[in-house]
Amino acid sequence: MQIRRTVSRAACATAITVAASLFGQSAAATDLSNSVTGSLSGYGTAINYRVFEPQIAAGQKAPLVLFLQGMGDRGTDNVHQTDWINGLVKATKSGEHAAYVLAPQIDVNSWFQSYSNTPTPAMKLTIDALKQTIKDENVDTSRVYVTGLSMGGMGTWDILQREPGMFAAAVPMSGGGDEKSVGKFKDVPIWAFHGDADKIVPVAESRTMIDAFRKAGGDAKYTEVKGGGHVIWDDIYTDAGGQLYDWLFDQKLDKVDAAGANPDADPAITPVAPIRNSGGFHAPILVSSDEALASAGAAVPEPTSLGAVAIAGLTLLKRRTRRA
Repeated sequence: MQIRRTVSRAACATAITVAASLFGQSAAATDLSNSVTGSLSGYGTAINYRVFEPQIAAGQKAPLVLFLQGMGDRGTDNVHQTDWINGLVKATKSGEHAAYVLAPQIDVNSWFQSYSNTPTPAMKLTIDALKQTIKDENVDTSRVYVTGLSMGGMGTWDILQREPGMFAAAVPMSGGGDEKSVGKFKDVPIWAFHGDADKIVPVAESRTMIDAFRKAGGDAKYTEVKGGGHVIWDDIYTDAGGQLYDWLFDQKLDKVDAAGANPDADPAITPVAPIRNSGGFHAPILVSSDEALASAGAAVPEPTSLGAVAIAGLTLLKRRTRRA
């Protein structure tokens, strides 16, 4: 494995305008001025990554958030993986939620998730990049978190089974995973998000994971956006209601009770302030997890052609795993 890390900061503090995403909506511009870049190669592939560094006092440790990108932001420019995290970067730049944000970018031939005991090469390099960043930066290792959207939401579920002892909490969005793996990370607090009108990754994917996770003894929050499609992420990362980051950064690896459960991982849904309606979907109505899971048999909207390809690939992976 080869590691190349460069200090590559934006020339000025102006935000970089990003292109429209694969799913037809534009993301807010993300300011790259407080970031450094690096790259890793190995396992027959390579990835670039970007680390956003918080404004903290010299010698101060800070949490780290690993962000996993969606399929439409794959590439090699080391920029487009940041398209949807303007809210996350702003929230963690300084202040009470100051934190490092690690955003790897995988190429168009790579995928985060594997429905087998062997992680994909991209996932292996992502884990290596995470460990390298923890080594390079002044990270509070009791407060390392993972979040991701779409393909990265699937990757979030996947990385939890690969490194369950590393993460203090996880926030998967618009994704799904292997429900048979949840016992490996049942002690990690999770807050999952999904739009109930998602035509790319059916909402049943998140419902299945949350249901299996709870049956395995895990505690999870699950927020379903009523009328929300696939692209719900920008508003959630903006966190206008002020609850997501308060919850996330309150989670710590050593914060367990005598029974080994995290007291802050509430299995019920806590209503949050409405998310601003800038993404072309209806203002969300948050339904309880019990309502969502009870309606899991409801009809799923027909996917777009792109969604059909993604879902077909997901189904094929599951079938291969179950035959193994």
